[in-house]
Amino acid sequence: MMSNVTLMSFLILVLKVCSRALSIQFHLTTDDTITTGMAMNRLYLATDSVSMVVLCQLYDPDNDTENSRIQLFTEYTSLGLSPLITISNATSSREFRFELATELHAWKLNISRFDLTGEERAGTSSYAQWDATVYTANSLHLFSTYATVIDLLTEPLWRRKFPNLVSSPPAEVFDGADGVKVVSSPCSPDVAAILLQTSAAHPGVYLAVTRGAFAAGSTYWYDLSPSLSDTCRDATKQDCSGLRLVDGVLSNRHLLLLSDRGVFVSESLMQGASGSTLAFTYVNTFHGTSLSQAFQNEGDHFQMSHTQFCMDRQHEVYTRDLVAVLYTGATDHSWQVEDGAVYSFAPFTTWVPVYTAETAPAQLQAVLSVQHNHHRDAVTLLYQTNEGKRHVAVRQLDSVGNLSKKVFFPPFSFPDGSLISTLTFNPTSNDLYATGSEVWLSLDGGNFFEKLHPQNGSSIASIAMSRNDNSIVLETSLGVLLYGKTGIPRLAVLQDIAPASPLHHLYIRHCGAIYQLTVTSGSISSTLINITRLEHTDVSFARALVPQYITEDDLLLHEYASLEPADTDPASGFLPTFTGKLLSLRQGGAALVTEVRHWHSVPGYVSALRMFVLKPFTYESLQDSPAQAYTLLAELPSPDSNYSQLILQDVTGAGWQETDVGKSVVLPSYSFLVVERVNDTHSIGAPVMHLRVALTAREGQWFMYNIGLTTLTPGERPWMLTEDRCRHRLFVDDVLRRRQLFELDAKENASFSVAARIWGAGPAQSLAPATVCH
Repeated sequence: MMSNVTLMSFLILVLKVCSRALSIQFHLTTDDTITTGMAMNRLYLATDSVSMVVLCQLYDPDNDTENSRIQLFTEYTSLGLSPLITISNATSSREFRFELATELHAWKLNISRFDLTGEERAGTSSYAQWDATVYTANSLHLFSTYATVIDLLTEPLWRRKFPNLVSSPPAEVFDGADGVKVVSSPCSPDVAAILLQTSAAHPGVYLAVTRGAFAAGSTYWYDLSPSLSDTCRDATKQDCSGLRLVDGVLSNRHLLLLSDRGVFVSESLMQGASGSTLAFTYVNTFHGTSLSQAFQNEGDHFQMSHTQFCMDRQHEVYTRDLVAVLYTGATDHSWQVEDGAVYSFAPFTTWVPVYTAETAPAQLQAVLSVQHNHHRDAVTLLYQTNEGKRHVAVRQLDSVGNLSKKVFFPPFSFPDGSLISTLTFNPTSNDLYATGSEVWLSLDGGNFFEKLHPQNGSSIASIAMSRNDNSIVLETSLGVLLYGKTGIPRLAVLQDIAPASPLHHLYIRHCGAIYQLTVTSGSISSTLINITRLEHTDVSFARALVPQYITEDDLLLHEYASLEPADTDPASGFLPTFTGKLLSLRQGGAALVTEVRHWHSVPGYVSALRMFVLKPFTYESLQDSPAQAYTLLAELPSPDSNYSQLILQDVTGAGWQETDVGKSVVLPSYSFLVVERVNDTHSIGAPVMHLRVALTAREGQWFMYNIGLTTLTPGERPWMLTEDRCRHRLFVDDVLRRRQLFELDAKENASFSVAARIWGAGPAQSLAPATVCH
């Protein structure tokens, strides 16, 4: 049994530690770490090293000095605290304990390559990047901090050298560039490259390669123009000077650069000696088709399409890596329409059309996007027909990589006016985003889509997804940023906006931190996007809403469209993304949207929201709606009508008012919308459910609500629909092993559980959130 003295000491320890746990974090470095803020907690296993030395310190971001770090180290070591680090990937997890290094005022750990990878020297196949979590070696798991570990010997984009290192491209190249594109390593997003999309006035093929998320000192520029021009000239027997970079993708083993003269495919990044110079091969992807000469005349009118995923050692045996090249020029069909899109698998030497004359859909005009669903080993296609309709089809790949006639399900057709232009798969799931003038989400790989974001005069310019924490960020053509989590039909508008410079791109680092990269002459700057600062824009609309209480906390809000002119679009104004938003009345009351139902069984109503009541809605006063002072009789509708007579009993003063039209009449478990005033005692109501018996409610048993005035000015509407503040935080009892791969035999099962607690309630109030690496 614990003595009183021991118990008191333990309580003092807990209180002392927890009182500072909200701000203190771990800071990790290795011998090969770039010592800048953005590179914090990024660990490197060097190419020529058989071990990795890690130093760990505590620091306070609000007061980070050498003396404060020494003070924190002394304070917490005297309390008997020491850190542990868990390093894991999809197939393994290992825990290591730090040792005291008093002379450095830090904890120190030496991890051998064999202990980490199981090999004395790395092989030629890359691993998925490891996740690292550091925490105190006790049940409190204080100061939990995430970090990344990169083995530079097995990282494909870094283990080989690019030709012609330069300090920076000429200033005029930046001034005339059309844009930039960021391609990240599929398994290690902190290792990435910036592709500079150059103009005809200032051509060139330039890329910047980083091993540290573009932190200062970690990025190197290369001018590939001389070597690629020579390669192109040797292959085509033509003058290839003035090459321009149009697009590019990074697969698991190859870098593909699309120029205005054709495609350059690198040799395997995982073969060849580490540190050797990388060579490229020229490929005319449309050779043998009706577009074989298009690169000579329309080099700008091409783009590449690729589904990025991490092909670690568990995937490479059975998974293929597909890249497609699409023609985006004129659709007058002076060429064979089936030749407008070609695809290939690694090593990308043979390219074949996506469609043939026998397999092409009727009235095919153009293929707009190609994605490889590596879960099903199928190809998902976005195409447009001559009528302007856009469709998604999912086709099976056979054993040799040819597209078969077999489809998984009938093509999905987007509504008229939905100008979808791009498909993007989540790197780790079957979730598929369709973007363009709107945003749609499919949770089943392309069978059915649900609209997440409507048309608002802009289009989606770029999209970025994190393979580690499922974050997704979309940037519109107006610079607006949308944030969400993959697979959740919900997008929120952020207060941060995209830079005005055309040379910027979204970039998500390994731990999920989201940045805007801006490229200027001689520098690359990174701006962290604050995902906690949501834009609380009112998205209410002019339509009558009728509340129906199921319980005191459970509410249905019915949307009524028949009060509007006949030529008004009856489609629901509620979107799936409204789930989680806050609906509040200007005169008092608020409820959280928990479900959007796009159907209704009663004529006149088009949808309903299910809501959790946070604060009861304030009903109308007797001065504004004096009818509430009397007993109400709701009669059954006549056989040829959907409306009920609402009759006041024993009226001695003012009754129904003209201003009551558009207001809701709420009885216990039943509601009506007042659609017409007949006189002081009679009005017409539209019931939210089919009425089976006449209803009577005495004064004080029924109330009227004003959520239905169809005022067009948003600031004058009686209700608002905005983003809610964050009310929950997710906690995991054990150290979270993200992306862990579980192998189950027949009849085996596995159970997983997490806990969500109300913000600020219970013991969670004293715990700090885990710190992501920066």
